[in-house]
Amino acid sequence: MTHRFCTACGAPLETASHFCTSCGQPSEPVAEPSSTPTGPEAAGAAPLPPPPVAPTAPPLTPPPPGSLPASSGDASNRKRSMVIIGVLAALLVLVAVVAVVSLTGDEAGADVALEPTGVEVPDPFTSTVAIDEDPLSATTTTAATTSGPASTTTSPRPGAAGGVVAGSAPGLYGGTRDAAACDPEKMIVFLQSDAEKAKAWADVQDIEVSQIPTFTRGLTPVVLRRDTRVLNHGYRNGTATPRPAVLQAGTAVLVDDFGIPRVKCGCGNPLAEPEPITTSTRYTGTKWTGFRPANVVAVSQDIEVDVFVLVDVRTGEPFHRPTGSKGDDDTDATSPTSPTTTTTKPEATTTTTKPETTTTASGGSSEGTSAPVLFEISSIAGVSNGPTAPSVAVLPASRITAISTYHWNNATGAAPGTIGLRGEDGTLYGPFPATGSPGQGGVPNALWTAVTDFEVPAGTYTVVDSSPGTWAWAPDTGGRGMVTIYGR
Repeated sequence: MTHRFCTACGAPLETASHFCTSCGQPSEPVAEPSSTPTGPEAAGAAPLPPPPVAPTAPPLTPPPPGSLPASSGDASNRKRSMVIIGVLAALLVLVAVVAVVSLTGDEAGADVALEPTGVEVPDPFTSTVAIDEDPLSATTTTAATTSGPASTTTSPRPGAAGGVVAGSAPGLYGGTRDAAACDPEKMIVFLQSDAEKAKAWADVQDIEVSQIPTFTRGLTPVVLRRDTRVLNHGYRNGTATPRPAVLQAGTAVLVDDFGIPRVKCGCGNPLAEPEPITTSTRYTGTKWTGFRPANVVAVSQDIEVDVFVLVDVRTGEPFHRPTGSKGDDDTDATSPTSPTTTTTKPEATTTTTKPETTTTASGGSSEGTSAPVLFEISSIAGVSNGPTAPSVAVLPASRITAISTYHWNNATGAAPGTIGLRGEDGTLYGPFPATGSPGQGGVPNALWTAVTDFEVPAGTYTVVDSSPGTWAWAPDTGGRGMVTIYGR
């Protein structure tokens, strides 16, 4: 019988098998031997020697530790470990990314660039279109007059307590009467000569490029009287790049119908309302004389304005400038024919007048100023004209017996007008006629007093003075007009 061996591993093969049962290697079939002896065996010769036996493989040497294939349990554990390691690695990467993003956001929001007047800024949209732009600083105020307190100046101070102020506030902005601080037509020409800049500029203003001329001509040129925080936008690589900034008092800007700064005239950059500051806010750049973070204001939208009450930066006198005009239509703030400062919503306003209960020429009884003080905004500091923030009083349910406002008006006083209160629901109490009395230094008609006798429910009330252009405020009043409310 013929024996077969696997040519791959040397193991004996079964007679009829086509594969090695040890290693699975295919084997070539061998013809069955004939039952009739042939060859030398048939002739009685000696039998043939057995076929050579495949050499025996050398003994296996144990592999080094750790190189043995893992059992099914080990493999499962290893897989589980790899999954855990992968998850931890992913979490670490996620935490790192969040930390980087958070840090980047904080740093981006923390830096606010200081932009003095007349200084070129990086990446401007246009060349300057400002006209005679000069900083407003302590050097613009004059010495105190002999008729007033020693700390009083005859020109409005450019700064007061910071915070958020309404764009419609009388005296928030200044300018030069009968002259514009900015040339909008020149800026329109600049933008129309560069399609990419025009597109980026219009995107910030949320308008179409075709609307740039109409939009720009509808803005009003004014001068900042307060260091003002804005979101400035430079131009780089075809896009507008936002940059939080503080514009120095004296900077010429264009404002919209709500008094919000929309363009910086010195560079043509579009402006937007700023994001709130945080405890990590940092002011970068060269600080100008008089700069104080506490005095920086941000302008917010309040009501739509028909006519702005501006303050002449040369004389300190208030004047009216109609929205969208460029100085040609400026009028006296005390002119009886001048338009109103802001628009109101008549449908939301009701008027309650009770002349029969006030102590006027028509009679009636009231405690007047002898009643307790319910609310007061006062100061012993130097005063300026034109409050930049509303005088808002929180009152208990009470009977109002008198309201007084202060009109020192650069030591000249002001002819008495009217005073009233407006409730949160729009109800107007008054206005009530006021009488004048001497103020600090004997200034005639500096103290206006309206003696009244009306009741109000508990709530928040805004003082309404008929002459906001002469109404006095001081740095420590937060830009609010000085007022005293009496009652029980």
